[in-house]
Amino acid sequence: MANTIKLLGYTYTVDLVEEANEMRASGHLHTGKQVIRVALDQCMEGKISTLIHEVIHAITWHQQVEMTEEDLMRLETGFHSFLKDNNIDLTPLEKVVCGSKRRSSTGKTAK
Repeated sequence: MANTIKLLGYTYTVDLVEEANEMRASGHLHTGKQVIRVALDQCMEGKISTLIHEVIHAITWHQQVEMTEEDLMRLETGFHSFLKDNNIDLTPLEKVVCGSKRRSSTGKTAK
């Protein structure tokens, strides 16, 4: 079973994807399907950073906040740094990005 996260009353499925190169990004958000995809070929820090990045995308989408990708990246970097610098336990996020169902970038479950 894939992991899920709650966000603004919505439940998002978080999937790890094998083919990051096809996705051409470390992560992807599909708000219509409420799916966040995180590239498998990253270290744990990268996966958590990607999850935070995609969560911020979802928040800005649901709240109708316009933000450039560059500004969103800066916000993600700052927020991730805040969590780490203050020794905030990231274990729940690690479980989300490690326990997710592995899928191809097309959304099919990997064998």
